[in-house]
Amino acid sequence: MKKLNYTLLLSGIIASIALTSCNHDLYDEEEYLDMLESYFPVDSIANGHDWATVTSAEVNVTLNKTEGKAYTIYVCDGDPTTESEVTVFLNTVAKGGTTLKTSVSFPDLLDNLYIICDSAGYVVNKEIVRNTWRLKTTFDESLASPEQNSASKEDFSWRFLFEDTFPAPSGSYDFNDCVITVSKLLNAADPTTVYLYVTLDAIGSVNSMAAVMHISGLTPDNVKSIYAEQPFDFYNYSSFSEKIYDAPLGYVETSSGEVAIPLFSDAHFALTGSLNNGSPIQRYINTVGSSSPSAYSGVSLECASKTAVYVLRLSSEEAAQTVTANNMDLFLVTEENGTIYETHCFPFKKNMMLYTFVGGIAASGFLGNSYPWALLVPGDFEYPQEGIAIGSTKSRYLGAYITEGHSFAEWAQHSYNATDWYLYPSNEYIYNQE
Repeated sequence: MKKLNYTLLLSGIIASIALTSCNHDLYDEEEYLDMLESYFPVDSIANGHDWATVTSAEVNVTLNKTEGKAYTIYVCDGDPTTESEVTVFLNTVAKGGTTLKTSVSFPDLLDNLYIICDSAGYVVNKEIVRNTWRLKTTFDESLASPEQNSASKEDFSWRFLFEDTFPAPSGSYDFNDCVITVSKLLNAADPTTVYLYVTLDAIGSVNSMAAVMHISGLTPDNVKSIYAEQPFDFYNYSSFSEKIYDAPLGYVETSSGEVAIPLFSDAHFALTGSLNNGSPIQRYINTVGSSSPSAYSGVSLECASKTAVYVLRLSSEEAAQTVTANNMDLFLVTEENGTIYETHCFPFKKNMMLYTFVGGIAASGFLGNSYPWALLVPGDFEYPQEGIAIGSTKSRYLGAYITEGHSFAEWAQHSYNATDWYLYPSNEYIYNQE
């Protein structure tokens, strides 16, 4: 998405924010925040909003059962013996006489989770956990009458939605400039190994963008190896290459001394693998629909999403537990006027992991405000079509999530209201991915 035509004020800010000490004559925090308020599609957003729709918890399941026998442990949102379909947040194998220690991520709407112990397709133990911040239980003898584990199962994933205009306002706030979905799979034979499936779904921008996955709390000391079984293609001439390519171990070290995995150096090339006169084909990919403004129709295309698989061999089960949706700081890298920026979801918005682009008095204004340029949502979220805001209280914006009582705007204004907003799209304004 192209940035708006800024005022002289913002041009001055952009020219100065890379400095460690900014000039008061160039930077006016109040005026900058007024501009964000003017352009953001929702009036009066909640101060201190965390913009969270996904949460994570520790799992601790002790199996006082037949020693050495393998059992499948599920954490899901329903009882698979009585329901036709459940969403699975954890699916792994543990042996009797051991304790499974890991972590799971799930929508924060859920009040109850089910821990299931399965043996050969039958539920032999189950427990409903209502305090979802920690999923701890002990399974002893099996149920007298095991029931068939007959529900169809859908694995949970989480989705990152980006605007590419940070630190400037967006022209649409459709949060589809880069759409990336992640799911996690444990190695049942080795609880210290984690598989991450990272899917690039859509690009609602004609600008160059790179992406990096920083895992908060994971340091090089925790890593035996990280490698991509199925990597994204890298564009060798990307302006972000210097730091993103220098990853012989499969990761780079951040400014905080933690692990970050470079995903791709150019989103368009990663998704299409195509060049035009030596440069990536820059189109709106998988975002333009029938409700999008006609200006996008000539510069859009559709193609299959692309998935990369990353294998993280870590030093301990405790290190593997740090890999959750809420510890995953997957961020976008963009460039404007020679300065490279990072766009992070909350609570990582203030991070500068690879590129230091602001300091001094400007840091609080750019990084400390409550406006989002990225959101983390459940993986089945249906993102807006190109040019359609995610939600709105302003007449100049069409909104994709505007159902009264369940709207993005109500949630943005009061973080405890309409927390289920992402389940209520206006179907004519979301992109049809089928």
